[in-house]
Amino acid sequence: MLKNGVQTVAKLIPFTMSFNMLAFVPQDHADLRSHFFTVGMKLETVNMSEPFHICPASVTKVFNNHFFQVTIDDLRPEPNKLSMLCHADSLGILPVQWCLKNGVNLTPPKGLYPVEICGVGMIQASVSLSPN
Repeated sequence: MLKNGVQTVAKLIPFTMSFNMLAFVPQDHADLRSHFFTVGMKLETVNMSEPFHICPASVTKVFNNHFFQVTIDDLRPEPNKLSMLCHADSLGILPVQWCLKNGVNLTPPKGLYPVEICGVGMIQASVSLSPN
């Protein structure tokens, strides 16, 4: 019985060798696209520590034309900086206003206080995120 099993396996070996075995071997990583991010650019990103929240974030460091650092905005006096290394095709980084255009809630930055009413009918936010 064992002899027949060995003969069967021996007959299968040439068949399996006819397949391209390299197709099953992991290949090198895909080439990364160059990015055009600069320090200070704003974006929206999935919070790694709270993955159901999308938060405003900033590019805080550019390492080279492939990698950059994104830090979730935190406006508290002693912020807890949450940063991640990204590339142009990183999952979880989104353009500004992506949440607005897609009907998804954007989690405000920690430390952003509620809108204050200043005078009659005038509303002013404690912190403005728009450029002057």
